[in-house]
Amino acid sequence: MASLMDYYRHVVNVWYGGSSRKFIEYAVSAIEKEFGRKNVFVLEAPTGYGKSAFSAAFSLYSVYEEFKSIVAFPLRALLEDQYSKFLKVFPRELIGRRYMHTAESPYLTFPVTLTTIDTLSLTVFGIAPEDLNKVLTKISSYGTSYGSMGHYWYSWASVGLSNIVLDEAHLVADTTKSLNFLVALMDFVVRHDGKLVLMSATLPKALKDALLKNSKLYGKMEFINFEPGSEGYDEEFVEERRKKKYHPINVVPLRSEEKLERIESWILENKDKYDKVITVFNTVGDAIEFYNKIVSNRDFEEFRKILLHSRFTEEDRKSKIDKLRKIVKEEKYIVVATQTIEAGVDISSTLMISEAAPANSLVQRFGRFLRYGEVEGKAYVWYEVDDEGKLKAREISGEKYYKVYNYELTDKTIEYIRKHSNMNFHVPQDYSELLNAVYTSFTVNHEDVERMINIFLSYERGSERAAEEFLRLEGSFVRESLIIPAYPVDVLKRESIDDIVVTNIKVFNNRVVPVQYGFLKKYFSGIVVVELDGELRIVKVENSDEVFRSPRSFLRYYYGFKHGSIMAFVVDAVYDSVLGLIPLPKSGGGA
Repeated sequence: MASLMDYYRHVVNVWYGGSSRKFIEYAVSAIEKEFGRKNVFVLEAPTGYGKSAFSAAFSLYSVYEEFKSIVAFPLRALLEDQYSKFLKVFPRELIGRRYMHTAESPYLTFPVTLTTIDTLSLTVFGIAPEDLNKVLTKISSYGTSYGSMGHYWYSWASVGLSNIVLDEAHLVADTTKSLNFLVALMDFVVRHDGKLVLMSATLPKALKDALLKNSKLYGKMEFINFEPGSEGYDEEFVEERRKKKYHPINVVPLRSEEKLERIESWILENKDKYDKVITVFNTVGDAIEFYNKIVSNRDFEEFRKILLHSRFTEEDRKSKIDKLRKIVKEEKYIVVATQTIEAGVDISSTLMISEAAPANSLVQRFGRFLRYGEVEGKAYVWYEVDDEGKLKAREISGEKYYKVYNYELTDKTIEYIRKHSNMNFHVPQDYSELLNAVYTSFTVNHEDVERMINIFLSYERGSERAAEEFLRLEGSFVRESLIIPAYPVDVLKRESIDDIVVTNIKVFNNRVVPVQYGFLKKYFSGIVVVELDGELRIVKVENSDEVFRSPRSFLRYYYGFKHGSIMAFVVDAVYDSVLGLIPLPKSGGGA
């Protein structure tokens, strides 16, 4: 019988030519030591330290020495990046992906499944994507005796028999909703005497304290921290990181009308010395506008340029990731991105220009700065201000936001960096102090957690209970906003005759673009594409206002559609492989 350490050394031999990390070896040993007594392991290691080698080794151990594994990611981009690496150590027949329209591992049943946290959450509660439509259609029934309520026992077993890894676990605890799910998942793992490993570079002390307060985890959880004085602390790695020179960090307030010109000027001012540029925006609209601006500016002709955000088809997103891997060998490039670059994108820069965001996000963005051994660079963190010079705010349902982020967390992050402009985002001790200053409390809603746990105890009506909770939480156990498949109206016009879509289902799925509920509500064209008896048909929605009355009414329409399965909602937008999905102008503003 091979040990977890044996499998780890095999992975680093294949991936890195045998060059392992001191702290990861220590973590492997620590987990092996406590494997028979504990169920939940929290592995905290710096960005770019090679944590993914552990998840591959843990999966190898799970398959060959136990039964199966599930590795879950918060972002599809990260999943796809890791999938290509996993194929170097696993036979193709043992590994499958499951997310949106990629269904290689239904019910997460492959020996190794790479999935999203969204799909894992549906499956663990017994409403796997394969069953969700039928369960919501039959939600008025009770148990399998009165109509199909899906294969919820099968879903429970698939997850319960797996060792699970959650990568970038801080993103599964950034809201009360997602933290509730994390606590419920831990309870599920402990009840089944399973194993769960949470991996992250950025876990604030307040989050660890919130997890430890869960009495059901007492004696069942092990924290493995990268900190001075610990047995596995990698002093050599830290000293190499301390040599990075980019201080002070420039923290700059900007008015909306001047921001793009100022960012352009920073690139031009520094182009002779720092010509590997990443500029990160918080919204897709700003990223597209800035990309168009530099493409049309002859001062930037010498740079390779690429735009990366969430509103691309899966095919084009993969193509862009491939291009990113190639342009890192170029002397000069500008990557314009949104927060999609925070995980799963292996690229470096010598000039980092980031819009302000909460500390967790900024740490991840700076993980793409001086990443490949570069020693010197320059960094800007900018933010939009109102007429009074304060951080610009907007209200959504009574909550205060800066763009898409929590206003208070963003404001606290800006103030901390302004006062500590010489902090080093590459040194764990420095960014841990930032995280602990910004994130001072995490809230677990124990009533919601109990609702989730009670799903597992409802043996006759498990999937019905899960569906009710799914609707109550407005379509996600982990996210505040729904992610929905959209199809651009210009593409549909080229591919349809009357009410028939003439492309095949696989090609159609490759052209679907994931969008958030708010975007869909604003730009919905009034028609959907439905799959019925193997054929794609265009169906007009008779009462769009009623469908979009609330997220819950939308979900009932989407998943409870009785005349086939809705494949995508058609939006008033055009699609461009370079720019992505671009909404057509409507009264009242842009994207």
